[in-house]
Amino acid sequence: MVRVKVNSLASTEVDGETGIRVDLVSTTPRVISAPGASQDDLSVAQNVVQGLVTGLQQVGLMPKPGQPRMILFLTSKEYSSLGQPQINDIIDLVFEDSKITFKKVSGTSS
Repeated sequence: MVRVKVNSLASTEVDGETGIRVDLVSTTPRVISAPGASQDDLSVAQNVVQGLVTGLQQVGLMPKPGQPRMILFLTSKEYSSLGQPQINDIIDLVFEDSKITFKKVSGTSS
């Protein structure tokens, strides 16, 4: 099982039909560590970088962080069949017997 979050939705064309691009990213946080650096230096650097990245994300110059896990290109009908996931919805991907099952954990309800 892999837990993912819907990071972005975009309109697109799929097989000549109106469709949706769904970007799923990992929910596990990235950990920054530098061997040999003192904890104070590391926390100051993390705070500065975090502030800079947040500012760039707010003005749209940098995407929000996340490890890409899966990008789906779905027709409108397929998107509806999946439950119309919205940005920040949490989904469990269950891999079993050559099938992928999508289970919504949290988020907006349809």
